[in-house]
Amino acid sequence: MKKEKVSVSSKKKESKLNINDIKKSSDIEVSHTISKIKSNERQVIFAMALVFLCILGIVVCFVFTAASVEKIEGEKTGPLYVKFSENKDGMSDIVNFTEEDGDPSGDGAVIYSTEFTVSNYKGLNSWYAVYLDDYQDMIDYHKCEDIKMSEDDIYFSIDNSEPISLSSVNYGGRYVITEGIVDSNHKVTHSVKIWHMGYSEKHFHGKITVKFLR
Repeated sequence: MKKEKVSVSSKKKESKLNINDIKKSSDIEVSHTISKIKSNERQVIFAMALVFLCILGIVVCFVFTAASVEKIEGEKTGPLYVKFSENKDGMSDIVNFTEEDGDPSGDGAVIYSTEFTVSNYKGLNSWYAVYLDDYQDMIDYHKCEDIKMSEDDIYFSIDNSEPISLSSVNYGGRYVITEGIVDSNHKVTHSVKIWHMGYSEKHFHGKITVKFLR
């Protein structure tokens, strides 16, 4: 009986793993890993750039808004900003009448004048009122509560209107100079003159106030 010979060497040869195959497989895995890392890096860089642009946009908006407010200056009432021009006395919104201001001869009028701008930077039209109130700090400083000038003797004109006495615009202890509307993203400028005739040893201390209504 003849025995068949089985070729072991051929099987071994088939089962052997070629070093080149290992190297090739390893290179493919490394390349795939690097590609994945690079893809993740691109995503991270894109996200960081997006965040940076958002922060930059917020900073620019903040700086622009701050610059606008700084340029407006003045006092804020509701959404409105009120800026007074400096008058010759440097008091802007303060009215002071004392015996030192009058002419002892009694000729002429003692006149206070100023100009102010009401600015609306919001998206809605806004109503406002202009008041002349007693300025208590100055009254206390001069200790002149008992020598207050009569409101019948004080007149005002706003935007070159006819003279109006303070007594005729006294509503609940406040003198209402005018009321108005300033449209969205617009400004309104008013000029005011307040005076009394002749010489007086009595005092009047007032403060012009602009108040947002609605």
